Amino acid sequence: MLDFRFSNQIGGQNQDAVANLLIQPRLWIPRGDYPAHTEWREKAIDEIASEKKRAMIAYWGLEAIGSVVYQRDPTDPSKVEIRNLSIEPHARGRYVASFLLRQVEWEAPIDFPGTTTIVTDTKRTNSGLLAFAIENGYQIEAVTTLDGTSFAHNGVPDVVLSKAIKTAD
Repeated sequence: MLDFRFSNQIGGQNQDAVANLLIQPRLWIPRGDYPAHTEWREKAIDEIASEKKRAMIAYWGLEAIGSVVYQRDPTDPSKVEIRNLSIEPHARGRYVASFLLRQVEWEAPIDFPGTTTIVTDTKRTNSGLLAFAIENGYQIEAVTTLDGTSFAHNGVPDVVLSKAIKTAD
């Protein structure tokens, strides 16, 4: 049965579902690549509750199968950063991740007025996520990190990708 539902109304049960999805393996990212993920997750849940970060969640029937976490770029208010994209393994290949990403592109200018660009980053070695982002219209902006430094996660530089979006009317 196909019964997909997407929501950016994060609170109560939806917030718990996002928290549980953030524990799961993320798209194209080996768990060892980000050893501080658990600490980031705890902070992210608090920031979602305070609406510093936003989240969008996907359900297949009653099961939460995917989420995306995003926030306004702290250094450039015209940008919104995708901070996490998680999809349950059995739901992959159904374009849930692409649909969640597209919804963030649509909702970000509403959530964060003045947004003109969506950015994300990944390790240069993460060919799966790079291909996914490029397939969804993102372009490589730099090999660095979102804060503009030459910092690298575990010695591997980040690739920053961006996409110009339509602003809310």
